[in-house]
Amino acid sequence: MTAEAPTPDSPPDELQFSRGKTVLYSAVAVLLGLSVIEVICAVIWSTIVPQRLEAQAEEVPIRFGMVNFPDIVEKDPWLFWQLKANTTAPLDQGKMTGFIANGDRMRNPEVPVERGPSDFRVLSLGDSITFGWGVRYQEAYPTLLADRLREARPEREIHVMNASCSGYSTHQGLETLKRRGLKYRPDVVTIWLGWNDSVIWDGMTDAEHARVFAREHLLDFSATYRVLSYTLRRRSHESVDEERQETRAPLPRMPVPDYQARLREMVELARANEISPGRGARVVLIQGCFRDQIRSARKREGRFKSDEHQKAMAEVAGQMDVPMLSVCDALYQAGARTKDFLDQGHLNPTGLRIVADALFSLMVEHDMLPDPADAPGAQAPRPW
Repeated sequence: MTAEAPTPDSPPDELQFSRGKTVLYSAVAVLLGLSVIEVICAVIWSTIVPQRLEAQAEEVPIRFGMVNFPDIVEKDPWLFWQLKANTTAPLDQGKMTGFIANGDRMRNPEVPVERGPSDFRVLSLGDSITFGWGVRYQEAYPTLLADRLREARPEREIHVMNASCSGYSTHQGLETLKRRGLKYRPDVVTIWLGWNDSVIWDGMTDAEHARVFAREHLLDFSATYRVLSYTLRRRSHESVDEERQETRAPLPRMPVPDYQARLREMVELARANEISPGRGARVVLIQGCFRDQIRSARKREGRFKSDEHQKAMAEVAGQMDVPMLSVCDALYQAGARTKDFLDQGHLNPTGLRIVADALFSLMVEHDMLPDPADAPGAQAPRPW
């Protein structure tokens, strides 16, 4: 019986194998090519610096004398910049010196994530004022507040965590609370933000800048897609910026509605973050003060004019029944003068001591300090 000759519809095994190899080699070549492109784009992505960090790195060394700022922060797509972990800086270099940050990028000694039975924890969110611009970390008001709390509750283990950073707005404060603060389950959260929210940099808001780096779906995990998406978003971003500059309608970093929305979200998140069943954190809003306002208050028997963001914070405090510390009132009542400011907004050690004392008094007034009887098996506080 003779074998049937191959037909066009039934190619030889050799031809089928050859075509299979061609397809396989082509697929491998395409995958290798895409992998090379992905690696190149990953390198490109690692070099992209958020525009907000570019602006901050250019401005602060000149305007605020923070010559070492680029050395103590690093880029972050959503925070724009953050303190480098485990950082110290020479005492003779600029306004952010000495101990800068622990391993979790906060200006306080390390704190265990898990709470101990005698723990009392305060989380301080803020900008350079809370960080302690121009002073040693022992002179920053969160550190001074910790000293007052230890004096009042020596049987408690007190932790006041300074999760602030120079230049931060409520956009960054909210992200810091989510990413870093809530896991420590603080008893009290203090929020002093607003100065940077009110300033105009390039006419774009922080939220608009953040959207340039936003991750919206699985494709965003591809470096190639991120680079292409970033390029298109930045072009659109720059065109909007140019339009606003031409129409002379630039926006502050956080317009009042955005500022209030983020304050509300921070309050809600803190209150919902359970320390024990049914008990979340208490919140204190801190309304900042400028040197010119103290000068005005001394001429007008304690009265001073609030700016839009200061009024906006007071409105949120009233709506959400949150205690608010007016720094202007505290400074005026303590007899502070313009000499207690290092510049228009930053306080010297005397001014910061007044803030710490006023904040402690407010916490006592609103029954935020723990009852000593609530600390079963309390141990002596660990030294910082």
